[in-house]
Amino acid sequence: MVGLNYKSSSLAAILGTQCPTNLGVKLMNEPVTVTYSLEEVLKELKQEIKDVNAKLDKLNTIEVQIATLTEKVDGMDKQLEKVEGTQKNQVWALIVLLGGAIVTAGARLFFIANP
Repeated sequence: MVGLNYKSSSLAAILGTQCPTNLGVKLMNEPVTVTYSLEEVLKELKQEIKDVNAKLDKLNTIEVQIATLTEKVDGMDKQLEKVEGTQKNQVWALIVLLGGAIVTAGARLFFIANP
């Protein structure tokens, strides 16, 4: 058994007159002893360590997944840049074709209208 002794008079010295008396708290000069089973304390600590380890494992898994997603997003950005470049080229090609069609239609009308 592990015993913890705490003198409440030291609490009074720390708190001084700041401790409200209307809360029903009475400070005694007698030591207070709290007794816990060492086995229970160790079991609780062991369980807490297991819980923390499980959370860390989960966090590591999430970090790996985030890194994978970041790589995928970077790859998608590169593909998008290529598509944007291709689209610009397609727009310019369309402008040139439309311009050529307009010039051709205008020339035909000019030459056909003036025999």
